[in-house]
Amino acid sequence: MEISLIVLLNILIYMFGFYIVSKSGGIKQNLPFAFYLIVSLVYFLITPLYFMSVERETVWGTQLAGFIGVGVFIGDYYNKILIYYAFALLFFVLGYWFLPLKKKYFIQENYIYNPKKKIILIFVVSFGIVFFDFLLAGINPIDILLGTSEKTMFVMVATTNYMRNFADTVVGTLIIAYYYKVDKKYFIPMILLAFILFALLGFRYRIIITILGILFVYIYQNEIKLKTILRTSFAAIVFVMFLLFITVNRFAFVRGDLSKLTIDPSKYEYDILFEQTRGMLADMNVIKYMEVIRPDVAYDYGVTFLYFIVRALPRSIIGNDFKDSLYPAPAPKLIMDAYMLPSGWAK
Repeated sequence: MEISLIVLLNILIYMFGFYIVSKSGGIKQNLPFAFYLIVSLVYFLITPLYFMSVERETVWGTQLAGFIGVGVFIGDYYNKILIYYAFALLFFVLGYWFLPLKKKYFIQENYIYNPKKKIILIFVVSFGIVFFDFLLAGINPIDILLGTSEKTMFVMVATTNYMRNFADTVVGTLIIAYYYKVDKKYFIPMILLAFILFALLGFRYRIIITILGILFVYIYQNEIKLKTILRTSFAAIVFVMFLLFITVNRFAFVRGDLSKLTIDPSKYEYDILFEQTRGMLADMNVIKYMEVIRPDVAYDYGVTFLYFIVRALPRSIIGNDFKDSLYPAPAPKLIMDAYMLPSGWAK
């Protein structure tokens, strides 16, 4: 099938999806579905078309010597994968359209229940756990921020990952704080402290998830008018520029080397935006590997999704040997095989 027809097929399916949104209560009543359509439009249509136009042939490209020969050749698989994803999206949209939705309406009564103090307390506790976890390990985030330490917090396990993962609680707390309209004199410092911590940890996606969560709440709590659309569009532009800023300067933040920050937007490589949404290339890599190179490979039928249970098992109780015997999970091993990584990379 010609690429023009494939693109037209995808566009018609997306138009059908947005038509369903408009006829069933608008974005406010279908926010998760509308969000999925927008994200999939970027990830599964715009991004692969961009990489197709620049003739990207492997998942990471060949512009860096270290990536030459990594992954299977996917230059001949764009059309096929775009068809796969078009039909996957079509069935998803049809399922959303045909399945009945039971709408529930909740009345917020803040004068009866107002948890603002509890929200602030949870933030302080969660933030404090992550911060002091690194202090206990001899890593001072303030020294890193000031550039007076040679250590970094990036991919660094302090005393335990369980403590570090309280950063996820910080994300949820910030979104809830915005929902309940915690006073700005508290909310703004909470945001700044959290984002600085996330930047030092290299947690770009925690920042992105926080911003998206706040955007969701804003849409739910406000009528969608022209002024709102313009304001949202402006916020989207600011968000994209902020995403570029934290991506370009990621390791400068991690090292606390603020003198190396690139602030001038004219110096950004805007191609890097597509590098942040190239997840479909990884799918193409794995699918071609399974269909062409190793058609005998076995599916795991969702077993890998249960490995969150395995990861939660404490080694101090079950022992290293037993836990190590449960690895690797099926999907990560398949992905590493499909990437054709040298053995040293997988360690």
